[in-house]
Amino acid sequence: TVIVQPGSSVRIVTTGGGGWGDPLKREVERVVYDVQCGVVSKKQAKALYGVVLNKVGRKFAADMKATKALRQQMAKARGKPPMFDRGPYFEKLKKKGAVKHPPGWSDPDHGWHAQLVPSM
Repeated sequence: TVIVQPGSSVRIVTTGGGGWGDPLKREVERVVYDVQCGVVSKKQAKALYGVVLNKVGRKFAADMKATKALRQQMAKARGKPPMFDRGPYFEKLKKKGAVKHPPGWSDPDHGWHAQLVPSM
């Protein structure tokens, strides 16, 4: 057990994953770039990052007004992002009871929320 005092910082290093930080706060221009490069689909840019895109010729452009409104709506609907988001497949397994913990173990992620703290 580690007791963490209010105002302290805790650094957690984990194995690979989808990235760091709140996807609704990812820079819009980076999401546009990822879509343009084919790394993220237009559909996923909207569903995961809240970025509304229009195709202009062969390029994508963000609709900033629609993006701002969608991000506000998505943030309100979801609440605080969890410390670790293992995705819908993991959550589905967890709900089915397929994720096993040792006796007496409680979910270490329950009740923790992510907040990006500036580097020291």
